[in-house]
Amino acid sequence: MRSHMVAASKERDRHLNNPINLYFLIKRIAADWSTVKSLINATAAEDVIRKANASVLLPGDEDVEGASVALLRLQDTYQLNTTQIGSGLLKTVHKSPEFTAWDCYELGRSAYDKDDHYHSLLWMEEALRRWNKEEDKTIDRLLLLDHLRHSALQQGNPRHSLSLIHEMLAIDPSHGQALTAKVHVESVLAEEQAMNADSNAMPLGPMKNERPAGNDSSERDRYEALCRGEGVMNDPARVSKLKCYYLTRNNPRLLLSPAKVEEVFDRPRMLFFHDILLESEMELMKKLSSSRLQRAAGYNRTANVSMVTSRRTNKSEWLRDRDNAVIAKTSRRFQDYTGLNVASAEPHKVCNYGLGGHFEPHVDSTPAGVINSINTVQRGNRIATLLVYMSDVDAGGDTVFINIGARIVSKMGGAVFWYNLFRNGESDENSKHAGCPVLMGNKWAINKHFHERGQEFLLPCSLDPTE
Repeated sequence: MRSHMVAASKERDRHLNNPINLYFLIKRIAADWSTVKSLINATAAEDVIRKANASVLLPGDEDVEGASVALLRLQDTYQLNTTQIGSGLLKTVHKSPEFTAWDCYELGRSAYDKDDHYHSLLWMEEALRRWNKEEDKTIDRLLLLDHLRHSALQQGNPRHSLSLIHEMLAIDPSHGQALTAKVHVESVLAEEQAMNADSNAMPLGPMKNERPAGNDSSERDRYEALCRGEGVMNDPARVSKLKCYYLTRNNPRLLLSPAKVEEVFDRPRMLFFHDILLESEMELMKKLSSSRLQRAAGYNRTANVSMVTSRRTNKSEWLRDRDNAVIAKTSRRFQDYTGLNVASAEPHKVCNYGLGGHFEPHVDSTPAGVINSINTVQRGNRIATLLVYMSDVDAGGDTVFINIGARIVSKMGGAVFWYNLFRNGESDENSKHAGCPVLMGNKWAINKHFHERGQEFLLPCSLDPTE
């Protein structure tokens, strides 16, 4: 680990772009700072701790938990093998430190504590494999077996669970939890045998471990498949009609510097504007927002409120035209490119997605009749979205539209534009999209939401529900 950290200090950005490296760094800082505080407390130097906490924001237990959840999310979305991750290998990155049996156990335990026995079983099994190979043991085998036998049972493996319990009792015949669990598992097996006399006669093969379906498993599966590049719409007849062109709209500014437009999807129509922002403008907006980023909230349709949720794990900050002349200049450019009135648009929402940062499938508009902070009588609903990418992402971080099979890859300085509403004002469910988890790198973006007010003569209403 020490040699790896020395090497990382020479290539900091490249090192921290790797999610495994970042996970270990967060864990190490949180653990080391906790140790330092306990040592300082022992000397009654409370003032030192108070000043340190006030001046430096260091990772804590909540950050370690968040990093664990992010790593598991990456594993699911990109179908990463547990042994591969444990060996410090990802598809697109250089080798990271290997997990010890203890590291695997801790990752499994974070899932175990949330009754997520699918991930718990994956990582407890990997911990056991690594324990068997370790010369210097990093975890007590009994502790590991105790968690493993419970997750095995919860995932429908009572015979495996009983085998693990027997191993525990061979190590410690008086182990209270093992003795209690033995009685319970034997009763489960007796019930199974009563229904199927041959159930306990079959060979003990690998443990089954199915990922829970959940209420939206179909949507989740489409979302994750698109993030992996699977199921993308690739109809030659439709793709062949998409084109690139220069756009001027007879606008004086665009006549001097035309917009470079690429049609990326036909139904619904989606455009990609290349080089909509200059590098200097992007760096300025990152600088202005970096120190003020806060955990972003997501809109809950059921409760009609915005709240922090695991469905959206990024930080954001609003930048308004009055904050800087460059912000006002880019707003005017967004108006020129889209042809929409920016007067009723929301301020620039600068978003940063770090380790495993994502935004699950959602639509930007709100349902008819719902009035909330983004859909007011004064501004109307979100008619269109301009999503501007302020960084390239080494792996992951794409924008996918789950109902139509569209996938947009992040490209620094580019922007994808689409409409959220039909011309009759109804929401278009084909605009449902998601931000894929960032596998490697750091994703910066701007959300610019245009509202209905001010667009009346630019986009006249229509009674045709297909427009």
